[in-house]
Amino acid sequence: LKLYGNGFEEIQSHAFNGTTLISLELKENARLEKMHNDAFRGATGPSILDISSTKLQALPTYGLESIQTLIATSSYSLKKLPSREKFTNLLDATLTYPSHCCAFRNLPTNDYSAIFAESELSGWDYDYGFCLPKTLQCAPEPDAFNPCEDIMGYNFLRVLIWLINILAITGNVTVLFVLLTSRYKLTVPRFLMCNLSFADFCMGLYLLLIASVDAQTKGQY
Repeated sequence: LKLYGNGFEEIQSHAFNGTTLISLELKENARLEKMHNDAFRGATGPSILDISSTKLQALPTYGLESIQTLIATSSYSLKKLPSREKFTNLLDATLTYPSHCCAFRNLPTNDYSAIFAESELSGWDYDYGFCLPKTLQCAPEPDAFNPCEDIMGYNFLRVLIWLINILAITGNVTVLFVLLTSRYKLTVPRFLMCNLSFADFCMGLYLLLIASVDAQTKGQY
């Protein structure tokens, strides 16, 4: 079912009731902002869901069990996804933010080794590789600039950055105040010292911003 490039703004409850959906393409609906939580109620599927280039802010929590491929590129309003346990059959996800792939990184898969003991299978001459759990493919992957961990991964770094930014701000403000309020003539060396102090002061503010964001997002991406 291809519904891309339309002007609708909302998908209501039971919108696909009584249908069997293999693929549902909602991409390039620039005005689409809301999908009702029961939009897939009464429907079978979809296996493929494409919501790229939409303004959707949330996905419905019902009906996600059948999705195997999720495409949500350029969906910048979709900041949060439903809990990863809802995507029980998801195999391929192409998303907007690397943080979403962090949530899928430890997605539990079906472990077929628990069905039979290894001793019971040793006497059989057949290939049971088809029972191996499949690996979820997710993009974009986290990198050095978009990590899954906290900004400050260690507590000593968290303490150190606060110490550095406090010293940088207070120390350079003091230097600027002394140099600018002095009765001596502003010579070239003193002018260069002012420039250096102001640059270090700006760096202190930048470190303060990083430390503040780290404190607010500790324990989550």
